[in-house]
Amino acid sequence: VIVPVNSDVCSVAQSSVENGQEIKFDLTKNGVYTLTIGDSTTNQVLTRERFNGQIGINKKKIYTKSLSVKYLYLLLEDESKNKIGKTTIIVK
Repeated sequence: VIVPVNSDVCSVAQSSVENGQEIKFDLTKNGVYTLTIGDSTTNQVLTRERFNGQIGINKKKIYTKSLSVKYLYLLLEDESKNKIGKTTIIVK
């Protein structure tokens, strides 16, 4: 399943992404958020990015070309480390 362009990536359990694809997620408040991408098999963190999120739809590009992993997890947390969403990503 490829995530529809207008869809919150965390609203589905699993999705397929291509290198450079834009993902979207819906936030309920402004603040600092952390987006973590990790290996679903080993639970090893591959990348972690902090960003200032705004209320509503936020967009990030996901780059997978340099990753040798096929199954990833994407975890979105707020400043207090509360989980906002988590989903599985399959790299195409």
